[in-house]
Amino acid sequence: MHNINQPYLQAANIKIKINHLNVTISSAYFPPGQQITEPKLKSFIQSLGSFFIIGGDFNAKHTQWGSRYTNTRGRLFHTSILKNKLSFISPDEPTYWPAHENRSPDILDFFITSIPTGLKYHIKNLNELSSDHSPIQLTIGAFPASSPTTSLSSGPIDWKIFQQKLDISLSLNFPLKRSSDIDNAISILTNSIQNAISTSSSPNPNKNQPKYPTSLPTYLVDLIKAKRQARSLWQRTKYPIHKTIYNHLITDLKTQLAKFRSEQFSKHLSTLTPNNGSLWKMTKKLINHRDNTPPLERPDKSLAISDLEKANLFCDHLSSSFSPHSDLASSPDHVNLVNSFLSSPLPMSLPAKSISPAEIVSVIHKLRPNKSPGHDQITNKIAKNLPKKAILFLTHIYNAMLRLSYFPPTWKYSIIIMISKPNKPKHLTSSYRPISLLPTFAKLFEKLILHRISPHHSGQKTNLVKPYKGKTQTTQLSPPST
Repeated sequence: MHNINQPYLQAANIKIKINHLNVTISSAYFPPGQQITEPKLKSFIQSLGSFFIIGGDFNAKHTQWGSRYTNTRGRLFHTSILKNKLSFISPDEPTYWPAHENRSPDILDFFITSIPTGLKYHIKNLNELSSDHSPIQLTIGAFPASSPTTSLSSGPIDWKIFQQKLDISLSLNFPLKRSSDIDNAISILTNSIQNAISTSSSPNPNKNQPKYPTSLPTYLVDLIKAKRQARSLWQRTKYPIHKTIYNHLITDLKTQLAKFRSEQFSKHLSTLTPNNGSLWKMTKKLINHRDNTPPLERPDKSLAISDLEKANLFCDHLSSSFSPHSDLASSPDHVNLVNSFLSSPLPMSLPAKSISPAEIVSVIHKLRPNKSPGHDQITNKIAKNLPKKAILFLTHIYNAMLRLSYFPPTWKYSIIIMISKPNKPKHLTSSYRPISLLPTFAKLFEKLILHRISPHHSGQKTNLVKPYKGKTQTTQLSPPST
């Protein structure tokens, strides 16, 4: 969300969804010596929405949240909390530890919330860092919105079990006389593969374990304890000698931690090898820099923040970019000519050569295993491990599509990924280009059709299929969108 940078307030705001509620998290700082009025505070609270959590240094003291006394700003915040029916969450211990001997520790850091009362929470002080403010941690008993899974498997796949389950679920006695039969057969094949992958995979227990040890040795743990004890001693006594000891321990701890992490990273690098791909993965991780994507800007200069708003904005942009040319609207004769050609019956010709299972296996063998799947989540690696019965079932579907001159609609749907163009402003929709992720079986059928079209275009001046950077580039005609 928008950050706020005013003389009386600096705040960084984000919005997340927990327990199906849009909650704004605001990290706020109200500098001392700057006047803040009730209308300004009310405007800031209203900008956060219905549910929010404001945490930070308010520089406001009030006995209600544990301060030693009440000041003017504390009365202002307390009045606003009561008027807006909000609540505050404050720790039991001081959060401000002044270095001046005439000042006493106090509570200046707390939370102001408007979350439902049913959410459980826990707050505690963290005796960390070397600042005059100790951080506080607020733990909320809620669950963030889970993102949809991008894979059919939950872990490593047992391909033998996958093939056995797929053989059991498929039946070759399936009539393919109408286009609806083809749609039903594709649905059965897709569901059978998805269920077989789901039941033949299991979570990998070692997946989330680090590749090199991250637990600290005993001497570092003891050094951290000594640093915390020295900090606590200095905060109680304020003696210069205790401050000097505390500073020495901080410096020593930073040096030892840096040395330990460097040694662990060096050991991890020594285990990398190009044979299993670990060297290339680490290299890509180190050199790959991913820029943050800002919210998209609408034509009226407002911002599209949520996923749905961004998708609708990209939809409007793509529909305008890929709409028919304006010259077509001024020439209805040309449009009628194209429509009459498309609606005319096909000319008499020899039927296309039928597709054999061996041809499908040959094309599948040449597929790249790491290509992204379509909306059915069936990858090229899954296609490479299909049993013979599934290959025969797919062969019947392809031959029925040739016989009926029918391409199923489910294989025309694609996942559109928007990729930012280099050196372009990322807040504009025109700075992104789309790529389409089609289902694997749809692309496989296109390769088989290409083998049958290419001989008819060899020797002609116009090449509808031409090589492009070592790959094959085809022109695909899609039905008009609805």
